[in-house]
Amino acid sequence: MKAEGSDNAREAFQFLALALGLVLALRLGYWGLEHWMSPASDDALGHAFAPFRAGYLVDTRTLVLSAAPLLERLGIAVLLAIGCAAGFAVLAAGLARPLGGDQVKWSARSARWSLIIALPLLIIGALALPERSVHVDGEGFRLVERTWYSADLMDRSTLWPWHAVQGFTAAQHLPDGDGAGLLMKVSDGSTITLDLGEQVHMSDLDHLVAALEGQLRSRRTEQH
Repeated sequence: MKAEGSDNAREAFQFLALALGLVLALRLGYWGLEHWMSPASDDALGHAFAPFRAGYLVDTRTLVLSAAPLLERLGIAVLLAIGCAAGFAVLAAGLARPLGGDQVKWSARSARWSLIIALPLLIIGALALPERSVHVDGEGFRLVERTWYSADLMDRSTLWPWHAVQGFTAAQHLPDGDGAGLLMKVSDGSTITLDLGEQVHMSDLDHLVAALEGQLRSRRTEQH
């Protein structure tokens, strides 16, 4: 009994050390990617965008709109992966019985492989595929929307060309929501609301508006 207890304790500590090592490796990997994707020192627009990435690993020309916190997204991704594995395990066990297979073996294999496939996809979605974002490029402002941010690689987008954008206003409280963000005026007289979430500082918003207005003036000069 003493030897068995010692073996169990050793295995428990080994599992704990492995789990801590994985968490540390993921954290270091995330930090490395975030540092690698950070804007250059002379990139004023990239630095203005930086507070509005919501923990996503996106390029320096992307604003993430009204996203859940990073830890919440990761927790949801893990729970969805576990739920997916459990569902496939039950399905496999149900199929194994009429087919004469080993229910435990089929169930375990299905759970393992579904978890191996689903978890990385969901984690990538939580880290790099925001549900709604705005990308600024040479053509203008492109609103990108994904139907399911956790796994859907396909997206639909709406483009407002530079010549159609009239200006920006920072709003601590948006007219149609509880969060803060930007009001973008376009040439047809309408105003586009860009919700950047509730935990937003006005100083960051003012800095963002100044950078966007500077970019807008630069584009107008190039067009003329």
